[in-house]
Amino acid sequence: MKTKTGAAESEFRSRVFVTRILLADRIAGMNSLSSSPPAGSGERWRFLRDVLVFQLKLLLDNLRDFALVPISLVAALIDLIYKGEREGTLFYRVLRWGAHSEEVIDVYSAIEHHPPGSFKVNPAYTVDAVIARLEGVVVRE
Repeated sequence: MKTKTGAAESEFRSRVFVTRILLADRIAGMNSLSSSPPAGSGERWRFLRDVLVFQLKLLLDNLRDFALVPISLVAALIDLIYKGEREGTLFYRVLRWGAHSEEVIDVYSAIEHHPPGSFKVNPAYTVDAVIARLEGVVVRE
């Protein structure tokens, strides 16, 4: 008759034996020198890189926007005080610089390698369309 300890020890050894076989089979198929990384690791690295680059670009984009607020206001003030070649010459030069820097930063470049979504912007609900409607209300009043 087996004691509780003897039965537990026997059960433990059989578990260890089974586990050893499973681990041996797993390890036998592995070759650390010539095995390639798992298929998804490249995608995972690209994803993590895209996340980090996106955060950096958001930071740069926001710093640029933060700088553009006073620069554009000063340019507009200068344009109001000193008449240039045409109305707002300096202000529109600042806008062109801002548009150019937007292209250089290219915040959303990570999605260029992904299929486009089905989301379409309704032209009636862009910021410019809403401002145009507000202007229309103000002019009518």
